[in-house]
Amino acid sequence: MHHCYRFRSIRTAFERDITGYESRADRAPASPLGRTCRTSAQTTRHAMARALNRHLRRCRECG
Repeated sequence: MHHCYRFRSIRTAFERDITGYESRADRAPASPLGRTCRTSAQTTRHAMARALNRHLRRCRECG
């Protein structure tokens, strides 16, 4: 499936944030910061899914 530039840029930005949260969580898995980063990564994954679905509904090139 072909996706437009905007879709790829949205996905890349979210994936960069998720990777950052997960790497911080892996460095300190038992600390409060590690648990918070793990939760933030999950929340960001859900936000990415919502944003990409919203984009697919509205974009003429992707949808």
